[in-house]
Amino acid sequence: MKILKKMGSKFLAFINSDVKEESESKELAVMLRVLSIIFGIYYTILSALVTALGYYNLSFILLFFLGLSLAIFICTYENKTLFSLYCFNIILAVASSFLTLKVGYSMNYHWMIFLTIPLTFYTTHTVIKHKFLYSFAAVLLIIIVTMSATIFPVIRPSAPAIRITLILLNTIIFASSITMIAYFYCIKYTDSENKILQYNRKLLRMASTDALTMLANRRSVNEHLKDLVFSSSKTGKPFSVAIGDVDFFKRVNDQYGHDTGDYVLSTLADLFTQVCGEDGLIGRWGGEEFLFVFENATAEQAYQKLEHLLHTIMEYDFHYKEYAFHISMTFGLEEYTGQFGIESVISKADTKLYQGKENGRQQVVF
Repeated sequence: MKILKKMGSKFLAFINSDVKEESESKELAVMLRVLSIIFGIYYTILSALVTALGYYNLSFILLFFLGLSLAIFICTYENKTLFSLYCFNIILAVASSFLTLKVGYSMNYHWMIFLTIPLTFYTTHTVIKHKFLYSFAAVLLIIIVTMSATIFPVIRPSAPAIRITLILLNTIIFASSITMIAYFYCIKYTDSENKILQYNRKLLRMASTDALTMLANRRSVNEHLKDLVFSSSKTGKPFSVAIGDVDFFKRVNDQYGHDTGDYVLSTLADLFTQVCGEDGLIGRWGGEEFLFVFENATAEQAYQKLEHLLHTIMEYDFHYKEYAFHISMTFGLEEYTGQFGIESVISKADTKLYQGKENGRQQVVF
């Protein structure tokens, strides 16, 4: 059992082998491989049936189609995916037309020609107008072959069991093939959708994130505050807003350079996230100023968290290149209760921040 599973895994890996050329489509190559296997099995079974009935010439022709299916399978590994697609469509159309004329339209061989239409639309190399023209030509071929099958003499299996077997076999092959084509269409569509979603998420992150600190930028903070105000009006729960500013940040830039200043800001962002990240939102408000949103927290509760953050920052050893130094911050804190608008709350927090600056810095004012 394990050996069979191992062999099956190796076979699937072989079928799913990627194409070497970037211009080639792996999904199309794999789909053609699967369809080549399906029709290779189909022609083998048909050949065995007609041989049992004594139609050896027809059996030889079916084996020829089997060989062509094998050749298409091999071509998909030789960077000839598009060539393989055209050949598959031609061979399928010819084989289906031949079998319809030889055995009769009642066996449903002519419906196999319909499979070539979605295969033609799968590739991006053909102009859409040409795809519609091919579809029209395929339908026209089916009509001509069906009408011709009523005129020319055909081989009609006399045994009902043989007729039913052929109809069931054709139905199964047609259903299996159209299912596989739909499956690969689904994979291609899903992959495209996922790529678009991932790209949109990336754009959204870029639009809402500060590039240096990876914190929320001012625009996204404002949007978050609007949502909180709306939520607070429904639930009555307060939240608190604080503005923090790095003390003597200009000295850091002047003394150590702007690279060191960037290091300080990005390091502080990590400390903010570690200490307060689970309590709300932290954003870069501008320059060396940061805005902290503490959800479901009164000013007293937010004050305790900011005090802890303040001491964490003051005790942290900043090291950049050959420089070693300490940093402190000042915070202004205000609680939103719904009595005043959010702009007023931010303004009050900003006023308290500057009060802290005037009173010696390194403190939380609320």
